[in-house]
Amino acid sequence: MYFFPGETRLGLRSLRPLLGVAALLLSLNASAGLKVEVNGLKGRTLSNVKARLAIEQLSKEKSESPPSARQVRRLHRKAEAQIREAMQVYGYYAPNIETRLEQQDENWLARYDIVAGKPTRIQTLDAGFEGEGAAHPALLKALQELPLKPGKSLRHDRYASAKQQMSRAAREAGFLDARWIAHEMRVYPQRHAAELELRIDTGPRYFFGEIAVQQEQLRPRLIKRYLPIEAGQPFSRRALLDTQFLIADLGYFN
Repeated sequence: MYFFPGETRLGLRSLRPLLGVAALLLSLNASAGLKVEVNGLKGRTLSNVKARLAIEQLSKEKSESPPSARQVRRLHRKAEAQIREAMQVYGYYAPNIETRLEQQDENWLARYDIVAGKPTRIQTLDAGFEGEGAAHPALLKALQELPLKPGKSLRHDRYASAKQQMSRAAREAGFLDARWIAHEMRVYPQRHAAELELRIDTGPRYFFGEIAVQQEQLRPRLIKRYLPIEAGQPFSRRALLDTQFLIADLGYFN
């Protein structure tokens, strides 16, 4: 072993106890923290529960010090409500949830044992259009294609999608003043049943008026030949956008 003046000479036998102490300290820091267990669920329901659980997010945070007891207990108290809310998204409104929080030194174990129970199913579905567009073919087709059906499991994402489909169908058919007169989801957890109501008043239908293209390079008759829409045709946002793209592709306009 070599050493230089001014340095402290330290043998291998002296280093071993110090290394052992350092390893022990690192081991304690690595083990001190929070572990969360969610049992009884799988797939999208489990993923959604973990995403909503604040205590689960806390357990994933990288920190030099363990979470405080006050913080862990506060988030644990909120966990059951967060689990129920997350499960309702997929139709589970009456789960059985057992919660447990254990502490050993600076380590915490938050455990949640869940029995999902029966999913809530759509018992009745009242979806339709009222007003001038009540019997419009495009709107009737939209109703047939809704992702909601009696007897199927209730899912919030499908309910939201159904609302979007009905609103979009009304606008595309030219009913620009369409408005919701009812959009309700009535859930009965003890019966595992839900009643849905989606009703739109279409209002009057709009039509294209006279169409004018402001330009000086081409004759109006030539421009008109390229227009896919004409006065008196039912208004459609898609047809309007298609017309704008077509005119731009001619190369005469910016």
